[in-house]
Amino acid sequence: MSDEEIRLAILKKTRRFYLVRHCRPVPPIEKETTIKVLKNYFDGYAFRDIYLNQSSQENSYGGKSIDIFSRLDDIGSSDYESTFDFYSDIVKLVSSLHCAHTSFVMPCMTPFEYLLPIYFEIEQDPSGGPNRAIVKSLIDNYTQFGISESLIGSEVLHVNLDGSSTFTDASPTAEQAIKIWADEYEQISRNPYARWQYSQSRSFYQRGVRYYPKPESNTIYIQYKTDSGTSVVDIPFLVYAHADVTDLEKLCQVNKAYNTKSETNYNSNQNTQNISRNKAPVNITSPNNNKQLAKRLKDLMKKNEKETLIKQKDRIDPLWRERQKKISEITKEFQLKNTSMGKRTVDLDYGLDTIQKRRIETLKKLSLNAKLNRKSSLNGKFKGNNSKRVNNVDIDVVFVSDDASLVAFHLPEYELGVIYITTFAPEDISDFQSNFVDIVKLLSKSTGRFYSKKLLIDLRYNGGGYGRLSPILTRFLFPHVDSPIWEPMDLPKSNIGKIFTQISDFYINNYGYDGHEVQLDEVTGQIIYDYYQQEGLQRTNKHTDEEGIKSSITVDLTKRATFYAGHVDELRQIASD
Repeated sequence: MSDEEIRLAILKKTRRFYLVRHCRPVPPIEKETTIKVLKNYFDGYAFRDIYLNQSSQENSYGGKSIDIFSRLDDIGSSDYESTFDFYSDIVKLVSSLHCAHTSFVMPCMTPFEYLLPIYFEIEQDPSGGPNRAIVKSLIDNYTQFGISESLIGSEVLHVNLDGSSTFTDASPTAEQAIKIWADEYEQISRNPYARWQYSQSRSFYQRGVRYYPKPESNTIYIQYKTDSGTSVVDIPFLVYAHADVTDLEKLCQVNKAYNTKSETNYNSNQNTQNISRNKAPVNITSPNNNKQLAKRLKDLMKKNEKETLIKQKDRIDPLWRERQKKISEITKEFQLKNTSMGKRTVDLDYGLDTIQKRRIETLKKLSLNAKLNRKSSLNGKFKGNNSKRVNNVDIDVVFVSDDASLVAFHLPEYELGVIYITTFAPEDISDFQSNFVDIVKLLSKSTGRFYSKKLLIDLRYNGGGYGRLSPILTRFLFPHVDSPIWEPMDLPKSNIGKIFTQISDFYINNYGYDGHEVQLDEVTGQIIYDYYQQEGLQRTNKHTDEEGIKSSITVDLTKRATFYAGHVDELRQIASD
């Protein structure tokens, strides 16, 4: 199979999942080590006790009771025929948390994607009746997988995800089926609507094997309308790879350090010789003092934060780079001369590895509909001039930042300004804040072309980013809000949190807190330098299941403090100028 082809393989109904048949049994040491590492991570998870009783939290979306550590113990004590099944159960657990910032990457599965060859286009009934789901093709060569051309364009009545071909009036509709799947497996958000929207726009039809558990069944069954009544068809799940895969062992190499002692001779002459041949690293200089070391720590933490956010964006939306590039390309000629746009080049390919490049190219080749990949949502609307009539509405391009993190539009007919914030992880935080002020000035100038009496902030498909930017923008737009922007909070204590805070304290003590989030005393407002050493309260969450079995989790909390970043709020200074 060449790199230029879309590699597809049908899941065989009579066999186990295609990938599972090639996976080795999970070694005991690998299982033990994995569970140990996960427990260490979740020990520092801020919500590890809250998930036991999610409905008890104020303004909570609710949800099933999840005892993370008990579930990990169950997985660790279970017998698995394959490594894939072991890691798949971990993926199920992490997915059930519905936390966009917490994901488990299944090893060995990086190149693979699940794919349905069709998708459902949801049409709203203008009279207010039930929505209609219409079958559309997701790939061009869908007929080679047993899908009739007559199915495309048909109205879907019901969908079964469990492999059952039997339908009743109570069977789920297409929208309901997607919601059922999203509430179980989509981790993008705690908000049920956001989960459904993301699933309908992408993950229900196409998702990475490394992030999602394998489908409940190799096929889904669809009941759809025909000229003579109704009919039922099964749609197979496909698996395709973003790279040539001839031997899964090459994708799943085991670190020899985790072999049993009988398999590895740590005192061999060969190992000793390898160590003796190691040379000291070159071009490495030690910091002369604590301030230099703190500066290095700052740069390292900043680089790590940026790379982590990029990985998160790649997971949530593999085509975000393409969308950003498309926005910049379409609106480039309309960038206003009185802004900072165009003064520097932004590398939107930063952190892009070979597999991700192939994933992007494959997604393009799959000819995903614009509603799925969103990369062409602006395509063709603003070519040739910066004002065009779309759906009988005039729309002006007002502003586009260098990295396309901020895009502003003006709808003169409605006196409406729209600020589309594509991400809270901009290339440069200072530029982001400066650009935001420029946009607000353009939209609020009463004598200007883009004067708007109403403002809409569009955060759809925003993958998150730096937590401090959201409250900074909120304070700028709504300076007289009653609730505190920088809310006091406490967090469960953990070994990971203690280590991270020690690094943070070292940096603040030796380099200052400029550009760094800090913890302030809730009463005095003073910086707490030894935050993790302060005594806090305990928090206990309890749950009683349907069989009357009671469980509880108690965690030690840090001192309640205000997590503050107002000192990096550049909007106040810019606005005052």
